[in-house]
Amino acid sequence: MNLSAEAVITSNEQIALVHSLFINSGFYVTSRKYMFKIHLQIEVKISTSDITEIVHGQLTGDPDLFVKELLTDSRQSGFSEGLAFFAIRGINHDGHVYIDQLYKRGIRIFIIEDLPADINIFPRSAFIKVSNTIDALQDIAAYKRKQFDGIVIAVTGSAGKTIVKNGWLILYP
Repeated sequence: MNLSAEAVITSNEQIALVHSLFINSGFYVTSRKYMFKIHLQIEVKISTSDITEIVHGQLTGDPDLFVKELLTDSRQSGFSEGLAFFAIRGINHDGHVYIDQLYKRGIRIFIIEDLPADINIFPRSAFIKVSNTIDALQDIAAYKRKQFDGIVIAVTGSAGKTIVKNGWLILYP
């Protein structure tokens, strides 16, 4: 999971405060002038057999591949090991048509509604068949959320979110 935030820092004291706060908390801080980008990276590793159980699916393929990130957009430019692609169907699109292309680009884990016709052309991969990929994505999100015991704050609406976020970063270390 990646958590990103940006804050405009206007003084050297604030720079020092933000830098020590986030470095000491396990955050990675990169700066460009007075703009800080703060990233918290928590590596998530769930095996394909565990994912199958979480989403109540049927696994075809390798049960011991590990998922680190979830992917819903086949247009993403860079791929790393451990990506799981959710083949989501919509009115004007079907993620299933991109499975072959994504496999050639290195994706090995697919959460799908329909198995490809010739599954044997995808060695060292895992296909988790579910009745609905959106429901499966929500099941994984619920599973991960239950493991998190921190405080969750949601700021919604059409105005003021950035001000609230930036103020929180500076005022509440």
